[in-house]
Amino acid sequence: MEQQSQQQGIPISMMQGAIFASLQGVLMRHLMLKLRNDLLEMARKHRCSRALLDMSGIETIDKSEFDGIVDTAKMLKLMGVKTWLVGMRPGIISGLSAVGADITAVQGVCNLKQALEH
Repeated sequence: MEQQSQQQGIPISMMQGAIFASLQGVLMRHLMLKLRNDLLEMARKHRCSRALLDMSGIETIDKSEFDGIVDTAKMLKLMGVKTWLVGMRPGIISGLSAVGADITAVQGVCNLKQALEH
């Protein structure tokens, strides 16, 4: 089952009992708000315990965009869903740390296999 915005949304699907979303390119505000709403709705509908956000397609992200992802993860946590960031690039992690982002706020793993093992 895949859900996608009519306006170049971020595809979301179920994978081995987890919500899976692959973020690509530029994280525009309206897409991130739609993603948040879609993730929350899928968590409610499927009563799953994990959300996997594939970040490997993201080349740049600023602190406010990352904070939005963290806020979404906190909302999902209130619904009993643990969020995992998958495949973040080392340069992005370093850059976020340099600007004071709380990079420990969401658990990360190197690849999808690791995420599915948790």
